[in-house]
Amino acid sequence: MNCIRRIFNAVRKRNFSASWFHFIMVTTLLSTFYLTYHRFFIQNPVQTSSFDWSHWGFEMMINLVAMFEGRSEGFKITLSAYFIFVLMAVFFIASGKVLFNLIFIHRHHNGPAPATDLFERYGLYYLLGSLIASAIWFALSSLGWINVVWAQTLLGIGLSGLLSLLFGSRIKSALTFNFLSAERRQAPLSDMILAALLIVYLASLSSTAFRPPLTTDSLNIHASIPYYYLTQGKLAVNPHHFYTYFTQNTEMLTLWAYTLGSEMAANLLVWGFLCSWIAYLFGFLRRQTNGHIALVTIFLLLSAHIVFHSTIQLKPDMAQAAFVFAHYCCLMEALNFPREYPSVRRSWVLLSGLLCGGAIAHKLSAMPVGMVSTAIIIANDICHKRDAPKRAILFPYLILGIALPVLPWFLRNIYYTGNPLYPFMTKFFNNPVTEPLYSNIKENLFQYTSGQYWTGSDNFFLILFKNDTHKSHAWGPSIFLALLCPLFVKKSFSMGSRLCVLAAALTVLLILANKNIEVRYMMGNLAFLVLTPFAFTWNILEKTSPNKIMNSAITLVGVYIFIQMNSIASRGSFLAVNLGGTFSGFTPGNFATTPDFDLRTIPWLAHIINTRSPRDGIILCAGHTSPYGLKKKFIFASLFNRDILWEIARNSSDAAEIASALNKQGITDIIIPAKFNEPAAYALEYGFKFSTEISEKLVLFFERYMMLRFQTPHNEYAWYSFKTAGPFEEFALDRQDAEKFPIMYLEEVREQVRSGNMLYAAGCLEEAVAAQMNTENKIQAYRMLIRLHLAQGDLTKAQKTLADAEKNLAAFQKNSVE
Repeated sequence: MNCIRRIFNAVRKRNFSASWFHFIMVTTLLSTFYLTYHRFFIQNPVQTSSFDWSHWGFEMMINLVAMFEGRSEGFKITLSAYFIFVLMAVFFIASGKVLFNLIFIHRHHNGPAPATDLFERYGLYYLLGSLIASAIWFALSSLGWINVVWAQTLLGIGLSGLLSLLFGSRIKSALTFNFLSAERRQAPLSDMILAALLIVYLASLSSTAFRPPLTTDSLNIHASIPYYYLTQGKLAVNPHHFYTYFTQNTEMLTLWAYTLGSEMAANLLVWGFLCSWIAYLFGFLRRQTNGHIALVTIFLLLSAHIVFHSTIQLKPDMAQAAFVFAHYCCLMEALNFPREYPSVRRSWVLLSGLLCGGAIAHKLSAMPVGMVSTAIIIANDICHKRDAPKRAILFPYLILGIALPVLPWFLRNIYYTGNPLYPFMTKFFNNPVTEPLYSNIKENLFQYTSGQYWTGSDNFFLILFKNDTHKSHAWGPSIFLALLCPLFVKKSFSMGSRLCVLAAALTVLLILANKNIEVRYMMGNLAFLVLTPFAFTWNILEKTSPNKIMNSAITLVGVYIFIQMNSIASRGSFLAVNLGGTFSGFTPGNFATTPDFDLRTIPWLAHIINTRSPRDGIILCAGHTSPYGLKKKFIFASLFNRDILWEIARNSSDAAEIASALNKQGITDIIIPAKFNEPAAYALEYGFKFSTEISEKLVLFFERYMMLRFQTPHNEYAWYSFKTAGPFEEFALDRQDAEKFPIMYLEEVREQVRSGNMLYAAGCLEEAVAAQMNTENKIQAYRMLIRLHLAQGDLTKAQKTLADAEKNLAAFQKNSVE
């Protein structure tokens, strides 16, 4: 009521800035409560959700027991992954600090030092250092030097940096520094609570790194391309996968982690970009406003579901958003800096250009950011043309900064295709698409960059008012705060700040002109439009008329949005459970945070092939099968390219010609959806017309020339080898398989029981009960083995197994068999 009364008083006194601000805050608060009420009590998604709190809580507790029993290999994997990530992050920070100092090397002679906050600097160091690491791995992979020695050498540099940090002379002052306040004073209790919540959230969010890739893009592109380079031993374009021609800074960093054998560390790198973004945002806003405003603004950022979604996926969207946001902030510093110091302004512009180029090097969809920012800088240079001798031409430095991270990727494309943006803009460069793309994709490649003007823009604006956490393009209630942008054009704000907000807004409009309108393509721009006007406007209003009630209300809005967006119904799993599950020692095959069974199938199949296939030969991933996890040489196609096996079958007259074409390419094994001869299972979404003729040729080819080696449970995928490569030794599942992939191992045993292979299943279960698995899976193995003995009528073995179970598992009870 007090807020509403202040709105009317402000309107009566014609204080429209304050009235607009209060109106937005009240609208945000009411809308958030309404959306939450609608979700919980009207739609009632908890009942329709597959989430089961009792299951997750039980699984966390039994794995904690397993950890203390010392039988969890995943605990070691978790610690090593965090250790590797920390060393990589320290390498980023150390090398980024060197680059930052080089950019501002002349500042002491030609102007004052750039004013930056501690957290702001370290956020920038992480981003800049990641550019250096990506460039190093681009060079190493281009030279064919992808090996563990180089990976460990770079990791050793990070270790030396970590040791110097821990034992340096400044560590004491760093530990005693009050991070919530720029001054050395005690922070308010409310800020300490917010900071504690933030730390708990980020720590628990890091546990989602134990998830395997969850999306098609991750499985088919961002996680598989680094494995492709790793097995090839070099940076090699794939004519069947046009994503290998894109900029791939994310894949280069992932390649570093994969070379070290840690998939979890690769996922943590994405989480690290979120932490660097938050650190930079906190430092930047604390310097511009105060610590309290900075903390609440961070909570508003975290309220966006797209932020959570992008953090738990092995994709470049989070890195791109962090680079874009930092780019605008550094550009703001350059435009706001006094023109009496041209060298410092140029350094800030160069830094902003590097960050913009880093965003493009992670994902090409950031190119509109560079285009609009360049136009803004050119306009600024023209407007201040008469300011000589104080004027400083900024345009060349921005272009130089953008070009440095992007140029290596463009030069690579020019070397292979003559087109730096291949396979885009092929009509402009008069460069035909030589890849086996689908006809509809090939015909529309130019339109992918020229745009389908305003298609779906009405749907985009609906995002402002909805909070659909089950879709990747949902932003959430905090987008209401973007309506504060009109206040940002007031004279109380600097011209540079207004120009940067204008650049971000124009970039959003430019992206809207393209058919791709998902929020993940403009997450950094939207965050800048939401967060900076909110923080700066609140700071000005707080200075003019301090209002403790309003500050408390804003804090409650931030905390409430945080809790609401991280509730069980919103997320599908509570992050605290993820945290407990991670440190309780899950193995890579026992994902407590991944209830989807199908997501375990691909890593399980890759493990079987890695441990059973011949050392030489090439594996063909047909039917758009993901090669994620394969450590043997393979070839695969993207969803936008024609499938390799189908293309060969289409161009072959019979089965023999198919076999001959595959042998010429050195292919010895094929992974394919098990029901490959069914059009619906093989053609997939981007498929072709699966003719009867092609189907018959493929069926005959597999019958005559291929031998089935392995098939995953429920017939998802099958592994075939050429019969000429035989004879093959029959292999059985062993203890190592049970320890690394306990869930899939037990599911395989169930399939054998259903098929009637009782003797084989009994042998597998005996290996399982002897393996180091967590308590829940061990109980399941004992139960299955006892039931199997009873089904075979062997009561003596059943009683012996039951006694062994009671001896080894105190929680196991006799009636549990029933």
